Amino acid sequence: MNVIRSPFHGVVASLAANTVTVKSASKKGARSFNFTVRDGAKVIRDGKECDLKEIKPGDPVVVTFTAKPGSAVRHVTKVVVAKSGGE
Repeated sequence: MNVIRSPFHGVVASLAANTVTVKSASKKGARSFNFTVRDGAKVIRDGKECDLKEIKPGDPVVVTFTAKPGSAVRHVTKVVVAKSGGE
């Protein structure tokens, strides 16, 4: 099982319903991880709350999540779209 820590920094690879797949920003063997976005999770873009559907593949994000020990299911509590280097 892949152990990762919250918050997780990466780039959105894909979105589907209530799941966001984020590719790690690591230069050593970048990997993708799935996160479950439940009702009540905060999604922030440009300092304002928004809908998950406003996040797009390629967006740099910081994902705060919870997970039970031994579980691969990661429940998002907050997703913040980070500003890219040019902003």
